Amino acid sequence: MDTAPNRFCTQCGAPTQPDTAFCTSCGAQLPVASTATSAPQVPPAPAPAPQAAPAAATAPEPAMVPIPDQTGERVVSAAAGLRMKAGLIKRVTYTLVMTNHRILFAQSTQEMMKQHVNEARDKAKAEGGGFFKQWGAQIASGFNLADRYLEMDPAQVLAETPGNWALDISQIQKVKYKVGMVGDGETASTPDKVTIKTADQKYSLELSGGSTNSTRQAFIEAGLI
Repeated sequence: MDTAPNRFCTQCGAPTQPDTAFCTSCGAQLPVASTATSAPQVPPAPAPAPQAAPAAATAPEPAMVPIPDQTGERVVSAAAGLRMKAGLIKRVTYTLVMTNHRILFAQSTQEMMKQHVNEARDKAKAEGGGFFKQWGAQIASGFNLADRYLEMDPAQVLAETPGNWALDISQIQKVKYKVGMVGDGETASTPDKVTIKTADQKYSLELSGGSTNSTRQAFIEAGLI
């Protein structure tokens, strides 16, 4: 006597009775049994477990970047009466205004010098000074010309005359200050000299006015020498 072939649920693989319409294990509907003799059914292999989706690649954490210095540019010191050659014969007199980032070359024009001298004379006169006090104030005005730049904004310094320009301190390789000598009857006097050297140029200046001590001190205060 032939026995009915074994049946298995196509959904979960559980064995079932030949005349059962639904799986007693999972409840899935079963296919209608064939009356023809067939090979025993093999329980279906269980469906593979779904693989987890690969995790999305995460961007690397940004490297720590140092915060740039937010300190604004400010005037540190100033030195007046420094003269530099401009061509074969011409020489231009500058006040060097040192900031924490640059050296500003503020040109001292004849008009500016005349105005500065007149202001010094008028101030001495307004304070009741006589001829000699006014004359002394005019002479001293050449020494204290640098003082007017100490309270100015660097942008104002550069905009004062079309001939003003700047040199970034980061471009400077070396600053050399050579103190001059006071001559006597046999030896001529020599002025203080300042040499500013960059990678591709050298700027040579001579002190034509102002104080040797205060001029040198201005470069020291700026940390240039």
